[in-house]
Amino acid sequence: MPFCIYNAPIIEIGKKDVEKMLLNEYGIDALFNWNEEKLIELIRQNGERKIGDLLLDQHIFAGIGNILRNEILFRARINPERKVNELNENEMKAIIQHTKELSHAFLKAKLDGRGIKNMLMVYNRKFCPICKTKLKFYRQEPNKRKTFYCENCQK
Repeated sequence: MPFCIYNAPIIEIGKKDVEKMLLNEYGIDALFNWNEEKLIELIRQNGERKIGDLLLDQHIFAGIGNILRNEILFRARINPERKVNELNENEMKAIIQHTKELSHAFLKAKLDGRGIKNMLMVYNRKFCPICKTKLKFYRQEPNKRKTFYCENCQK
């Protein structure tokens, strides 16, 4: 499989085997080394963490940024403040499924020369596209990243 780094904010020059380094130092990437069983194992090892914070941990979910995090949790109907140990098996699987689907959809849109703005349901939006109530906006602790969620739809 050819190796590709798309939209990398930092690239280390001089590393002979970038692919090996990335596999050793980072977590599961939906575009490269997808492994649902390993991802569930990594998630479960972080029971006391908030799922909204965990999704940004590159040692677990490699390649997931803040926009994707918000969109994944909305589509999975999960409140970003919930602790990992509060999630049931189906909720974890929903997060994993949406992580893979959205990662591929975002990349395809960018490679096709389209933006992702029309794909966003909650990020930088004011109202829930499902129930039409005002979305809650805040900066989640401890990462202080912009967080959008629907109090009605995400439990």
